Amino acid sequence: MAEMQVEFDVPAEMRDGTVLRADVYRPRGTGPWPVLLSRLPYGKQMPMALAILDPLAAARRGFMVVIQDTRGRFASEGQWEPWTYEESDGYDTVRWAAALPGASGSVGMIGVSYFGNTQWMAALSKPPELKAIAPMVTWSDPDDGLWTRGGAIELGITAPWTLMMGADALMRRHGTDPAALVGGITGLVKDLDGLAGGGYGELPTGRFPAFARHDLPELGYERSRREPDWATSCRVAGRHEEVDLPTFQVGGWYDIFCQGTLDNFTAMRSAGRSATLIMGPWSHANQQHVIGDVNCARAAFGPTTPPGLIDTPMLASMNGPARDKLTNKIPMRHTGRPEDIAEAAAFLAGEAAGYITGVVLDVDGGISIGSSIR
Repeated sequence: MAEMQVEFDVPAEMRDGTVLRADVYRPRGTGPWPVLLSRLPYGKQMPMALAILDPLAAARRGFMVVIQDTRGRFASEGQWEPWTYEESDGYDTVRWAAALPGASGSVGMIGVSYFGNTQWMAALSKPPELKAIAPMVTWSDPDDGLWTRGGAIELGITAPWTLMMGADALMRRHGTDPAALVGGITGLVKDLDGLAGGGYGELPTGRFPAFARHDLPELGYERSRREPDWATSCRVAGRHEEVDLPTFQVGGWYDIFCQGTLDNFTAMRSAGRSATLIMGPWSHANQQHVIGDVNCARAAFGPTTPPGLIDTPMLASMNGPARDKLTNKIPMRHTGRPEDIAEAAAFLAGEAAGYITGVVLDVDGGISIGSSIR
C-alpha cells in the first residue's frame, strides 16, 4: 500500500468544548482501518514521537494513525495543566478517533513516558473502543520516580522538565508581544542553563523559585502536596484491576521508571490480564546499544530506535529462518482484534522489537534471556 492521506490539525471537541488537534494519517482508500493513537504534550510532529510510531510505516500496513497534542499544548486549545485532564480527554479522544471517517471502531494506543501515562489514564476511563495499549518507560506511582523517590523530591526531573515545557507556555502567553516573548524565553533559558550552577540550590520552601519567576505549571510535585486527591490524575498504582485490556510494556534496566514498568507488568499479571513485557539495557532517553561506558552490542537496539537504525545492523545480519520468523510476526493484517492491535503497536514501535538483548517476560510466566525472537 504505497499511497496515503494526511490531514493536519484535525479538531476534536472535548466534553467541555475545548478543541484538541491531531494529525491523522490514513491509507488511501475507504477502510475500515483500526486506529493507532498517541497523545503527547511535546508536539505531535516532534522527531521522538515519529520515531516511536512511524505513521507512514503504519499507514502502509493498513492502520490509521492519530497523533494528538494534549490540552494546552501547541495546536490544541485549553489551559496547560500536566495530568489534570488526561483521563477525561483520553476517553473523549479515543471515542472521537474510533468514529473518524474510515476508522474501524477499534483503537490501540502507543507512546513513552508522559504519553505512556496518557494511555493508562485513557484505559482507566474505559472507552469501549480502546482495545490495547503499549506504554513504554513510564511509571506506576508518581511518588516512585516522577515527583519523589524514597520520599525526596525529584528536582533533577521536576526542574528541567518544567522549564523546558515552559517555552510553549511563554509563546502562548506573549504571542502578540515580541519583546515580552524574547525577554521571557531569554530568562527561561538562563534559568534552565543555570540549574547545575546554582538553580538547584534555590531550595524551595514552597514554590520552586524558577517556576515562580516564569509563572509555569510544574510537573506536579508541588500541587500533589497541596492537593493529595489530585495526585490520582496520573497514578496507575492500585488501579490495575480497572484496566481490562491487553498491555504491551517496554522498560529499561537503567530507566528512571524501571521499577514502575515492572510494577505495572506484575500488577496486570496479578489481575489476570493479558500482559507482555520487554526489558532491555536502556535508559529513559537512550534505547540504543551504548549506555554510559557500557556497550551492549548491536542487538540491544531498542523498540524506540528509528527503524532505519535498527534494520541495518540487526535484520541484515540475521539468517534466513530467523529473519522470516520476525517478518512473519509483523502483522500485515488489520482485523481490529485486540491481540492484533497490541501486536501491531509493539512492532510498529520498532521493526525488530522482539529481537533484543534483555529479558522478555510473557503473561504465561515464560522468560527469555539474550537475543530472542518472540
